[in-house]
Amino acid sequence: MEYISTEIRDKIILIGLNRPAQNNAFNIQMLMELSKAITDYEENDSLRCAVLFAHGKHFTVGLQLDEVREWILQNNKIEYPEGQIDPFKADHLLDRSIQIAKTISENAPLGIRATLENAYTYLEKGESVASQTIQERVIQLMRSEDGSEGTKSFLEKRKANFQGK
Repeated sequence: MEYISTEIRDKIILIGLNRPAQNNAFNIQMLMELSKAITDYEENDSLRCAVLFAHGKHFTVGLQLDEVREWILQNNKIEYPEGQIDPFKADHLLDRSIQIAKTISENAPLGIRATLENAYTYLEKGESVASQTIQERVIQLMRSEDGSEGTKSFLEKRKANFQGK
């Protein structure tokens, strides 16, 4: 594929938007390639999760209107090849995203916040700074009320009741 990259790591597929010179604007070919990549993921029982990311500075600026507009007007709809998934209204993708978000949201709020902060640190300052920062943050989290609750709930084999403290 020319505009969508894919890479399988263990049971995860990384799907990359790859038109950085055009700010990852979706042209028709890119839409079809994204549909194919998602369809391939859905049909591969060995894969458990897909991560959509972008090459370059911008995730996407949206549709390349000059090309996509004409195609939509000629067809009176956006239509993907037979058997391929529409990468955009697909209900099961939204449902799965909500399921993942629910799983994340049930974890310790301080831990979630620390993970996000560390991801931003990694992007802004690099791996070595992020690695050092997360170690310090883990110690802080273990000393928190939520850290104690997490350990206690694990030992008691019950769902934790995190308070964000």
